[in-house]
Amino acid sequence: MIELEFVVWEFVRLMVELEESSNSPARDKSGGAYTAWREPWQELDTRLADLGARDANEFANLMMEQVVTVPCTSRRQLKAAVDALIRVAVKLKKEIRQARGDIDRIEELEFERAELDSLIERLRSIDPSALKNA
Repeated sequence: MIELEFVVWEFVRLMVELEESSNSPARDKSGGAYTAWREPWQELDTRLADLGARDANEFANLMMEQVVTVPCTSRRQLKAAVDALIRVAVKLKKEIRQARGDIDRIEELEFERAELDSLIERLRSIDPSALKNA
């Protein structure tokens, strides 16, 4: 087992994508990434919703400055995370094209895309021998 560390906003993007994809809770098999990380995700989502409703500065701090660490016990979980993040990066690329003329929005999206590209490379560099084949 290894620990994966994400900036909160990265983890939010990942978990939302897992929810919306074929790895959704209804289709995520036992031991899948969504199932494995559902509890910390639900706790974080509740906290973000609360902060979003009452304290924009704390919400921003949590999203951009704090990290989430989750256990990764299998190659399948790691692959699911990488695949989901790649899908998010592709969606961001499309959003960047659609945001023509909105410089601030383009800069935000390009920042996210660059950070996710770095995260994807970091996750791809993990030695899979540290994980079970499942």
